[in-house]
Parts: sequence; structure tokens; C-alpha cells
Amino acid sequence: SMRAAVLFVVFLCADTLFGVTHYPSQFELVAGWVHHAAYLVFYGCCMRWHLTVGLSVAFPLEVTTVVLAVGHLWPQLRSDWLFGASF
Repeated sequence: SMRAAVLFVVFLCADTLFGVTHYPSQFELVAGWVHHAAYLVFYGCCMRWHLTVGLSVAFPLEVTTVVLAVGHLWPQLRSDWLFGASF
């Protein structure tokens, strides 16, 4: 679970860098900076205190975010049904 948490932290950093670099107008304060910073602090604390086992349960919840992001970046791939089903 520690490796999965590290991978997610790397993903958050890459997502932030990618969003700021390529989509600055869509990387908003709350949905971008606050959301990513809060996740980084939370995961950092959990990793420091060896509490990452509980985080593994929440990983599937991010599937919805991936589906939403793909549909946002490539509108032809947007699927409301897939988003709803993954939610």
C-alpha cells in the first residue's frame, strides 16, 4: 500500500505540473491547487505515520476522476453513462 500511495503522490505532482503547464485556464484555485495540495498533505501524513493501508480502499474512487478528465480533454470520448457507472 505504501508503493501505491507513493505512486498516487507522483501522479498528483505530475497532474499539477501538466495542468499548470498545458491547461492553466482550467487549473482553478479550489479544483486545482487546493484539491491537489490537500491530497498531498493528507497522503504525506499517512505515509509518514504508516497509515497507507486504509488509503488503498479509496483508490477506486479516483476512477470517476479519470473518466471525467478523459471526457474533458477529449470530448469525443466523453461518456455520461461511463461516468455515472463509475460514480
